[in-house]
Amino acid sequence: MPNETLDIKPVVCRACGGDGFLLRLDRDEGVIQVECTACGAKKILLDGEDYRADARLRLSKCSVCKSCKEYNLRVGFVRRENGSVK
Repeated sequence: MPNETLDIKPVVCRACGGDGFLLRLDRDEGVIQVECTACGAKKILLDGEDYRADARLRLSKCSVCKSCKEYNLRVGFVRRENGSVK
């Protein structure tokens, strides 16, 4: 990863500023939908809207306790030397 930098940003609800989310995803299609637990606003993250039609979104639960459904999320971007983002 020469000359590439990792930029990590918190996911925050644009409607209310909340940072707790229900997480629905389809790992095969790479689609992630978040739903703010404070106000209920929903959003598809990153380029997932391009693949939403084929996605089967499933509610995610904590892999440790198996019951918690609320997440605080971060998104990492790799900024390449040529200006593109991964």
